[in-house]
Amino acid sequence: MARSLILLFLAVVIGHGQDYIVMGTPRVNIRSGPSTQNFVVAQAHKGDVFRVLGKTGDWYEIEMFSGEGRYIIAAHFVYPLDEDGLGGRFGMDLPESDELCHTIYSSIQAGLRRAEREAREIIPPSVSEERYNSFVRLREDKILFDMFHNFGLQTLVYGELMDLARDKGW
Repeated sequence: MARSLILLFLAVVIGHGQDYIVMGTPRVNIRSGPSTQNFVVAQAHKGDVFRVLGKTGDWYEIEMFSGEGRYIIAAHFVYPLDEDGLGGRFGMDLPESDELCHTIYSSIQAGLRRAEREAREIIPPSVSEERYNSFVRLREDKILFDMFHNFGLQTLVYGELMDLARDKGW
């Protein structure tokens, strides 16, 4: 009985406040599902931060650009954070220059078009609309993730950038 209560307490404490995770190793595969058999979408780098959507066994489900859950195995030195742990750390701010933000936004739009084009070449919608749409979202996550790395931004600022673009009418 006491052991069950301790395990329940630990599950609540560990699960509570774990809104984000930060990568602690240089390369961690981000997968399309919670298994090493699933497609590698991209590779996270040390210091990358992601919003946690849930946990499945030894896998964290994380949020990416497409809105689809992606998965990172917890054993790869993944550290939990709550919102307070983010603070001003980890490069969580957009560039101060509207011009640079507009450049990034324009690059995102080009990346989304590229994802569609590449998916259409590999799995045309006429073959399978569902597989095509799924592959578009995989390509979006890969292309935008790489792009954000090139700009030195965390994935978490994506929503803020989209809000700015809407407010500016880009």
